[in-house]
Amino acid sequence: MESTFIDVLQKGVAKKPKKAIIYRHEEVVVELQEIVHNHPMLGDAITASLIAAKKIAVEKKLKNMDKFEWPQTLNEYYSYLDRFVRWIPTEADISSKENYDQEIMNKLCHFYWLINHVQNIPVFSEWLVTFANDWGSFLNTPESITPESLQSFMNQPLFKMEDYMIPPGAYTPEGKGAIPNNASGWLTFNQFFAREALPGKRPVDEMRNDQVVVSPADAEFKEEFPINENSEIIIDGKASLKTKRIKGTHAYSIKELIAGSGYEDAFANGTYMHSFLSPYDLHRFCAPVAGEVKYSKAIQGKVFLEVTITDDGEFDAPDNASNGYEFKQTRGVLILDTGEKNGLVAVIPVGMAQVSSVNMNATAGVHLFKGQEFGYFLFGGSDIILLYQEKSNFKLEIGNEKKKLAGNKIGVFQTS
Repeated sequence: MESTFIDVLQKGVAKKPKKAIIYRHEEVVVELQEIVHNHPMLGDAITASLIAAKKIAVEKKLKNMDKFEWPQTLNEYYSYLDRFVRWIPTEADISSKENYDQEIMNKLCHFYWLINHVQNIPVFSEWLVTFANDWGSFLNTPESITPESLQSFMNQPLFKMEDYMIPPGAYTPEGKGAIPNNASGWLTFNQFFAREALPGKRPVDEMRNDQVVVSPADAEFKEEFPINENSEIIIDGKASLKTKRIKGTHAYSIKELIAGSGYEDAFANGTYMHSFLSPYDLHRFCAPVAGEVKYSKAIQGKVFLEVTITDDGEFDAPDNASNGYEFKQTRGVLILDTGEKNGLVAVIPVGMAQVSSVNMNATAGVHLFKGQEFGYFLFGGSDIILLYQEKSNFKLEIGNEKKKLAGNKIGVFQTS
């Protein structure tokens, strides 16, 4: 029975409901909402992954679980993404003795861990690229760094900020503290991440000896493999395994690795080696040998990042991982001609998620001195690969200390 006007008067005029507060997500998160709306099964998969991520983390006794967010629903995940895409990178307080150097890495690993168990659905992978790029854009803004966040890095010994800060009394007024070596200071996080070392902090070993090869970056040596006659990586003597996994990510043959350079077959029967850069390392790279630049370019690719939890309850993204989520990856390819005696050397800086940005400064035809800078990573730099021709007869010489600074000797050409 319909209510009459008298009925309404007797009951009283209903109060207008208060306007609901509409929470506006970040634009990139709204894009994901629309994708999920059009692909409901994707929403189910994400939710299942979120639930599994927390459950497995508990089972594996992940340390400091309460320091991480554990969204269990799509709405909670959307809110988490809102915060992450505007997260200002900060390192842990120096008073935290345990894993004090892992704040950023843990944050990134946790991001991937939450979606570690979702199938590699193309539409989601494409959106993840957009998300990574959006955060990368934020890291290029003044809002991405604060005096407090910068101080958190200065407080951490592994960042060795004395290598990048002009000391008091050198160029600064009396009574002033150390200042960034950038004329304007570091106005964004990416400016800080791509900071330059002070003069003399990365001396070049045996500068005039063309037989000595130096590290192109601050990096820890990981692996060395021979390359067979078909430009295939040979692992454990098995020529049938044609590829090596880059950053534990996508598989490439040498031809694919330097595709488009015109030198795809130049390193047959040569040597492949790669090293890993930590978040606290100098993220600029230099020429390992002197030579003429024959090719210099950034190549677009994809990256997989598999996150695990170790027996010690720590997040880890092993360098030999083979599964994960596709993000925008770029790698730079620099090919140097050292001359007839030792031939060509390729240097390949490889980006990783979140933001894979490799900036190449050298141009074909110029001559680089050993140790001369030719580019830098923005947030996300990860690996650096070296390729040597067969004629150079390269011999690795790193000793017991696998971590080398840019300019440190890593090997020799055994040619006469």
